[in-house]
Parts: sequence; C-alpha cells; structure tokens
Amino acid sequence: MTKKGLSVILVFLIFSYIFTALSYKFIPSSDSMSGILEAADIANGNITLKGWYLSTVTFYFTDLVWFALAIKLFGYSEWITYVIPGLMAGSLFASCYALGTISGYKKAWALLLFLAFPGAAVSYMLSVAIIHVPTYTYIVISYILIDFYCRRRNRLYLFLSSIIASLTIFSDDITIYLFFLPIALSCFIANENAKDKFVIFSSLVFSYFLFKLILHFTNSADFFYLPGVGSPTFVSYDKLTFNISLLFKGLLILFNADFFSKIISSPEGIFSSLKFTSLVIFFILLISSLIKIRKFSLVDAALLIASLIMIPAYALSDKPVDEGTTRYLIPVIIFGSIFLCRNANVPKISNIVLWFFSISISAYSLIYVNQPDFLFRNDRTTSKY
Repeated sequence: MTKKGLSVILVFLIFSYIFTALSYKFIPSSDSMSGILEAADIANGNITLKGWYLSTVTFYFTDLVWFALAIKLFGYSEWITYVIPGLMAGSLFASCYALGTISGYKKAWALLLFLAFPGAAVSYMLSVAIIHVPTYTYIVISYILIDFYCRRRNRLYLFLSSIIASLTIFSDDITIYLFFLPIALSCFIANENAKDKFVIFSSLVFSYFLFKLILHFTNSADFFYLPGVGSPTFVSYDKLTFNISLLFKGLLILFNADFFSKIISSPEGIFSSLKFTSLVIFFILLISSLIKIRKFSLVDAALLIASLIMIPAYALSDKPVDEGTTRYLIPVIIFGSIFLCRNANVPKISNIVLWFFSISISAYSLIYVNQPDFLFRNDRTTSKY
C-alpha cells in the first residue's frame, strides 16, 4: 500500500474515533431514530420498506443500508446509534483528505483549520445519525473519481462516479446542488480539454437518467411512499432580511466565530475572535478564486461552485426557519476546505503561519470547545449550539 493510502486510513481511524466520542455527547433527534427504525426493518427483511410513509428524502443508499448492515451483523444495539455516525464522519474526513491532498500536503492546513475540529454546532451536525454526512462523502468520492478520469483518461472512473451519483441523488436531493449543478456548470466554464468536458457531461446525463430509472422502478405499492416536499420557492420579500440575518448567524455558528456579547479578554472571546479571523480568511480566499474560475480544472471549478452555491440558495429560499436549518450551510466548509487545500494561493511564509495558526486553533478547539468523550459515556448535558 502507498504512503497516501496509509495516511487516508489513518485519517479515517483518527476521526472516526473522535466523532464517535462526540456522538455520545448528543441526544439523537427524532429524525435520526426514525431512520434507524427504518434500517432495522430493512435488516429484518423489508428491503423495499413497504408500508413506510417517509418524509422528504429517503437516505436509503447513503445512510439506511449501512445502519441496516450493522443491525443485521450485530443486532439492534444502542451503540449503533453512536458508532455508525462516527464511522460515517470518519469516512467523510478521509475522503476530503484524499481529494484535497491529491497534488500534495503543503496546504492541508485548510482542512485542519476550517473542517477538522469544528465548534459544537458542526460537531453535532456531523456526529448524529441520518443527517446528510454520507451524502457528502458519496459526493466527494464522485469528485475523486472524476478527478482520476481527468488525470488518467480511464472511463471506468466516470462509470463508477455515475453509479454513485445516481444512488446519492435518489437518497438525498441536495446532491443536485452540490454535484450535478457544479459539474454541469464547470463543463462550460472550466479550463479543461473539450473532449473530456463532453465525456464528463455525458456521464452526468447518464447518471441523472439512472436516477430517474430508479425513481420510476420504486414508484409502486411494493416500495415506501415518499411525499417529498413542494417545488422550491423564493423567500417572500418580508422574510428576506430574516434569511440574511440567519445566514450570517449560521456562518458564525458553523465557524465557531460568534464573538458577540463575549468578554473580549476571556478565553471564549479571544478564541471566537480568532475563529472569526479564520472565517474572513476563508471567504477572502474563496471569493478571490471565484474571479479566476475559468483558469481552474473542471473538478476545482466544480468544488468552488459547490462551496458557494448554498449561500444564495439558503438566503433566497423559504427553507430557513431557525439555527437548526443552518445545517444546509455545512457544504460551504466541506467543499471550500477541499478547494483551498488544492488551490490556496498564499506565499510560503504565510503558508507556514497558517499551519501554526491552524494547529493552535484546532488543538484549543478539540480540548476546550468540543471536549469529545473518549470513554464513550452518555453525557446528555452538551448543547447543540
């Protein structure tokens, strides 16, 4: 096995352990537990979930099949509620690391600073069951496969990417915004071979066709019933300021940068101010990259689009309700971190400073903010936000 392969496995093991420890700190939501009950029914033989009336998305291939497999192998036990989400978070970090460091490790500080050791809100959003995490992993893996195709011209990678993407969009329609739209747009604007762009776009169409085929096949009384949600609606003018305010607050929460009302000289005030600095660095680097998006490869252009697309989508939609809905902004830090890990254009000295800054902030965040329970006790006192 290569050094890169070993390092990916090591990242998976470390972050699976950390996020399993974090998972034990939070009470699973009703959505999480209903999903696990669905998985238990799959494990008991009801593979099509016949008779189930689901809510908005199925999470079938992204989440349910893995919980069902665990229940089938080990029985319906409490630890599955915490360990499987931890493994899923570990898989996400390992895939982000694999994609972000394809060309080298010099700028891996971006993953460490913005994604690896988040605040309490992101810790919760990444460590509880049935909450989009495997969806993000599948999407990142699809990007990896497309990147492999662009480097090696082996169409098997595109075929595998198409299969994974079709299963992902069937399970979770946020895939449209984070994979299908970014790749489609990049096929028209990215600095890539015209033939490759045509082949990749064709594979995207094929993937969407497979999704529609699966949707048609499962639209019968022998499968679950999925009412879904209504057509996307623009926010009303009266609620626009609320959305923008919640967007700003959500980004502060996700970056653990909410310094408002904190004593300036307190550890919390200093830490949140430093995290606000990291938020500013994050968006300065992303927005400056957006200006030259046509110079990037297809995958890099798609990652940049995926990192920013949820911001206007969130601000202009009717979906924002409260702080909990800021989970839809998680892709901003996931795909933004990967993009910066691959493309951050900073001088050598600045890169060294950012490494030091990232390690210091991450260590403080892990020890004093997140405080994972490495003994795996059920501590129910932790706030989500």
